[in-house]
Amino acid sequence: MIPPAALATLAVTFAEGAHRNRALGVFGATTGISASIGVLASGLLTAGPGWRWIFFINAPVGVGLIALALLMLPGRAPGRVVRQRFDLGGAVTATGGLLLLVYAVSRSSAHGWGSAGALGLLAASAVAFVAFLVIETRSSAPLVPAAAIRNRSLVAANLAAFLLFGAIFASIFLGSLFMQQALGYSPTRTGLAWLATTVTSFVTAATSGAKLVGIVGPRRLIAAGFGVLAVAAYLLTHVSAHPHYASGLMPMLILTGFAGGLAAPAVQISALTGVHHDMAGLAGGLVETMREVGGGISVAVVATVLASRGLDVDAFHRAYWAVLAAAGLGLLVTLVAFPRRSRPLLDRDDVDRADVRVGG
Repeated sequence: MIPPAALATLAVTFAEGAHRNRALGVFGATTGISASIGVLASGLLTAGPGWRWIFFINAPVGVGLIALALLMLPGRAPGRVVRQRFDLGGAVTATGGLLLLVYAVSRSSAHGWGSAGALGLLAASAVAFVAFLVIETRSSAPLVPAAAIRNRSLVAANLAAFLLFGAIFASIFLGSLFMQQALGYSPTRTGLAWLATTVTSFVTAATSGAKLVGIVGPRRLIAAGFGVLAVAAYLLTHVSAHPHYASGLMPMLILTGFAGGLAAPAVQISALTGVHHDMAGLAGGLVETMREVGGGISVAVVATVLASRGLDVDAFHRAYWAVLAAAGLGLLVTLVAFPRRSRPLLDRDDVDRADVRVGG
């Protein structure tokens, strides 16, 4: 519930353009490094007080965020509040279909794609999605209105989010396993190794990603991110069995962070481009859902590859080919699905003036 509400808050607080792009750049930088920070924090916790603390740590963090929300966020949405019936049937079938799909892919890693359990779950997921489509076509207040589907930028952003974060999360999963299982890194050392990705992603998104969106447009920026991510994945398909960190791993980790920093803010900006304030929550919810589902499915897919081959270097190479395929498909989808613009969202002077006004 939190990320869609956060995106909606930014959408209604900042007008579409340079100011919103800058705000979403900071937001994208934060979300882009969250997975890497999680790897670092979990490594420190596992090596220190124990792995159960990865759950305990959420309590003080949650209490702090509740206090900040009560102090800093408005109590109600600006403007007129529109009340409408909640599409419970659509919510249940959509959520159920996604959960069944992710569980089916995860189960296949242990029991195989042809197992009765995996096939049954996939069939149940398909039934749930068909039911969702039927409910949406007949509902007076559908969960996903037709206007959202007609927004080409929003649809393209959701496809890009699915593939982008899927590839990034899979890379983090594979890299963490490779460092610990193949190279013998401790959990803490593994977490520290990911700082190369974390720092690069944050700096790129905060300083360049949001500004470049206004100059070159999101389509080119997302395509560039997928291209860089594909290069990083390709290099990892040839990583040696005992690479030196500085020369054999860190360059690829930096490229992964650079790709996320370029593309993640642009994906979120695209999802909110041309969306009315009343639809901001829906747009944010869709793109964040695709982010999480893409991550869940991609991790399950590469885990299946590893499970079928063991945890030797060749197995990791094969799994990184799956990441490369996701990045390549993302590049193709971006070039085809996103609308071509005759000019950038903003000209360079607009961006420079906006940076001056916000202290940049």
